Amino acid sequence: MKKLVFTLLLTLIGVAAFSALSAKPKTRTETVTYVVSMHCQNCVNKLTDNLSFMKGVEDFRISLKDKTITIKYDPAKVQEKTFVETIEKLGYTVTNNQMKTLVAYFSATGTTEAVARDLAEVTRGTLYEIKPEVRYTAADLDWRDKTSRSSVEMQDRSSRPAIVKDMKDADSYDRIYIGFPVWWYTAPTIINTFIETYGFKGKKVTFFATSGGSSIDKANADFRKQYPEINWLDGKTLNSLSKAEIKKWADGLEQ
Repeated sequence: MKKLVFTLLLTLIGVAAFSALSAKPKTRTETVTYVVSMHCQNCVNKLTDNLSFMKGVEDFRISLKDKTITIKYDPAKVQEKTFVETIEKLGYTVTNNQMKTLVAYFSATGTTEAVARDLAEVTRGTLYEIKPEVRYTAADLDWRDKTSRSSVEMQDRSSRPAIVKDMKDADSYDRIYIGFPVWWYTAPTIINTFIETYGFKGKKVTFFATSGGSSIDKANADFRKQYPEINWLDGKTLNSLSKAEIKKWADGLEQ
């Protein structure tokens, strides 16, 4: 019996030692996006052929429409500057070596803020809170009271609640996400204030929202009509999604 127990112990120790030796350490990956002077499918093919065989490149996505290349790579195997050098040797210029992403949000109770933090993390974006000059109280948010602050604002679509204007570099962002809780089936009018304050003409802007059950579709349609100079991408309610699902959605917008 003792011999059997001893044999089993040796076997378990051997298995554990083999697992420890054979286990591969997790690699740290990074993602970078470049804007490149490509103009046709042949350019895409040429870039694809070169990136496909580069050491350290785990995945990449090329968008001819946006003239961007997004590369996921292992920094232990390849330096970021290698990508720029390779692209330039092929005859292209890298006009902006990193697209900047803004994740702006208005959150009355904290629900939208939590989602915004997840979105900023997965997009590596800058998190910015849209702050009303006067914060909303619980009474202000009582949708059952027709005289509450939120009810009055949403009954008057020309309402523009004042915001704290403390964002200094709004024009430097290439990609903008704007989040809010759905009020009366659309976006709160403080979102109009934010857009009219900072413009975003020609920028890619996407809404994200939190809601107990209402769709974001009306907000998408309303703001496309009001601000046609913005390059709108369809938004989505995100409060029911995991961080991985939020990342999958955001990545899909760039394809």
